[in-house]
Amino acid sequence: MCSSDLTPGSQFLQTQFGAQGYSGTRGWDVSNNYTLGGGVQGYQQFTLDGTNITMQIHGSQGTWEIAPNVDALQEVNVMTTTYDARFGRTGGGTVNMVTKSGTNSYHGDLYEYLENGDLNANNFENNLNGIPRQNLHQHQFGGTFGGPIKKDKIFFFGSYEEYLEHIPFTTVTSVPPAYLRPGSGPGGGVDFTQSGFTIYDPNTTVCTAPGGSIGNCPGNAYSRMEFPNDTIPANRINPVGAAILNLYPLPNTGGGSLQNNYIANVPDKYKYWQPIVRVDYDTSDKTRWYSTFDFQHGTEFRNVSGFPPPAENGNINTLRQVLVASQDMTHIFSPTLLADFKLSFTRFQDAFPDGDLSATVTPQSIGLNMPQVPTTTLKLLPEIGRASCRERV
Repeated sequence: MCSSDLTPGSQFLQTQFGAQGYSGTRGWDVSNNYTLGGGVQGYQQFTLDGTNITMQIHGSQGTWEIAPNVDALQEVNVMTTTYDARFGRTGGGTVNMVTKSGTNSYHGDLYEYLENGDLNANNFENNLNGIPRQNLHQHQFGGTFGGPIKKDKIFFFGSYEEYLEHIPFTTVTSVPPAYLRPGSGPGGGVDFTQSGFTIYDPNTTVCTAPGGSIGNCPGNAYSRMEFPNDTIPANRINPVGAAILNLYPLPNTGGGSLQNNYIANVPDKYKYWQPIVRVDYDTSDKTRWYSTFDFQHGTEFRNVSGFPPPAENGNINTLRQVLVASQDMTHIFSPTLLADFKLSFTRFQDAFPDGDLSATVTPQSIGLNMPQVPTTTLKLLPEIGRASCRERV
């Protein structure tokens, strides 16, 4: 889709890349983050051989569904203000892609693109923590082949592409150290003496303002007593909360710090394969047909949190599959009347679990009683929200 950047008033708007943003601009990375011809983001349209391949659902409108490999394309046309009435549903422009057709001669090509990280430098986080460089690996290969089935009458063209990528990312986050977990204090309590914080007992809250009371305390003049030895007793700790806390890993860096004390290499892994087939056939001097079939099947694994299961979250074991099929006929009725008839079908499906759906830790196993979600038979732990981030455990 880089050709849209060459059209006046059009640009690709994405600027954030990385483990928690875009990690690339491959055929996998469907996006609506464009403006065409000075229009509004999300109002562009994409077509392939005249078939609309644009999502229309709220939040994803204007997103292209499939990107044919470059060697399979005959033409890419970015239309902003000069397109005719057959191109609708757009508030900025339309990107029309046309695949190649076979000819009376056999033609084909093979290609391979390989990139690795042998000459790349290590990143700052790894160097700081003595972790060796994690190599980048990108492998893209495929080919095309086309020619006649029946000379001057029936032609075929096919292409295939496969893409494999391993992107090394490092994530640094914060987890509770062992001394802030249940069992660190006497009798199974939590001992905060190493943390440097004073821990107050909420059950001892009183209002020190004259005539005030809990809930009606002038100046919020509340006071609490410290827990003895800054230790929360075991009988004051919710067992479900303690079980959830212990699902998170222990710190592995930071020298006892409470922040940025967990580091993990979390490579993004991508894989997809994509065949395309087109057949053109002329039944007469006035009637021409073509049939196309485009397919893509891909997977992604991106662990944003860096935690092991079941606390990991992100695009875990993501699956995406796209199918585009069309049948087109052009018939000349007279020197002044021509008609084009098209029947097409597109299907875009993806599954983006936010964690490991095969995890064996169930709500009941940690004492959490919660209703069964009616849209699934899986028994999974809920996501735990914390400040501005969400962790799945």
